[in-house]
This record gives sequence, structure tokens and C-alpha cells, in this order.
Amino acid sequence: MKIKEIWFEKDQIYGRDENGQVHSQSLLWYPRLKAASATEREKYTIGLDGLHWRNVDEDISFESFLYDIEMITVTKIWLTEDAVWIRTSEGKEACEYYVDYPRLRYATPEQRSNYETDEYGIHWPDIDEDLSYEGFFQSKQQTDLYRIFMSHPELNASAVARRLGISQSLFAQYISGFKKPSQKRLEEIYATIRQIGKELMAV
Repeated sequence: MKIKEIWFEKDQIYGRDENGQVHSQSLLWYPRLKAASATEREKYTIGLDGLHWRNVDEDISFESFLYDIEMITVTKIWLTEDAVWIRTSEGKEACEYYVDYPRLRYATPEQRSNYETDEYGIHWPDIDEDLSYEGFFQSKQQTDLYRIFMSHPELNASAVARRLGISQSLFAQYISGFKKPSQKRLEEIYATIRQIGKELMAV
């Protein structure tokens, strides 16, 4: 799929593909684009696999438009001995197991209990871990990024996201495979991880 035309309405970005079909996604996943002016939003380029806004350093892959899913409203969060659970406004419940996230797996009960929430997901400041609400309802895909971060728990996904200047929740979705970064963004992620490796080797 390739997006040929885009426009904005409120907190949504809409795209029309080569077949005339309209897709959309929330700008809440892209804080820089959400905060950009109308003039800045108009200055984008269409690449082979996505859209790029050079002036605000934002990328959206074409594939991400296929996931037209409304933001999840969570009304309750609770912890058990082996998982964190959420309940949505529609009454749906789901959990994520600590064993799948090294920082949560080795955290103390006190560290797990100290979490913060926003419209995207849950953040644990003591261990610098993030989980998106959408991720609770998605099957885990073995993406290259997922394998890298699961194989190297010493890599801090939240810190990498901050280096890149992108939303930590969006980066968590790149890792889980729920959203796909553009090729340019993916190369930037790999370059940042390699740079961290070089810095560690220089210690």
C-alpha cells in the first residue's frame, strides 16, 4: 500500500491510497506532528515506504495506516504475582507477564507498584519500562527489534527512544510489531543502538 494524499482533522491524520481507500490514525502516537503548525504539517515528502516531515523530524510508514484502531480507555490497572492486568471501558481484560520483560521480571514488588499512566500506557520510572495499552491485546511478533531488546536486557528501550526524540510508547509499539517504523526511522534506531555499543566499549 502507498499513501498518495493526506489531510488532518482534529487529532487524526487521514491518508488516501492508490486505490482511493481512506485510512486514518491518531496523532497522539506522533507528538511532534500533533504539536506542529498547519504550515509545518504541509511540508512533507512521500518516500518509498512512508511519509517524512523533515522540519519536525517525524516519520510515518504507509503500513501503520492499516492499523486504524481507536485509543483504548483503561479504567483499572492491577498487579498480580506474575503479571500486570488492565480493564478497558468496554469491560475487556488483558495482561502482560513480567517474564516477557526483563526489567519487570527482575524488579522488586515495590518497583512494580510504582507506576505512572497516561492515554498511551503504563510507565515504571524506577526501572524505566513502558507498556502500551494496545500491546496488551496484540499477539507478540518476533520482529528484529523485539529480538534485539529481549536478547539484550541491558539495552534500555525508553532511553533509546529519548535519544531518538520519539514517543516512548510509540517506540514500544515498534518493538512489539504493532506499528512499523519507516525504513529511514529503522536505520536511525539501529544506528543509535550501535552508537550505544561503541560508547560502552570505550568505557
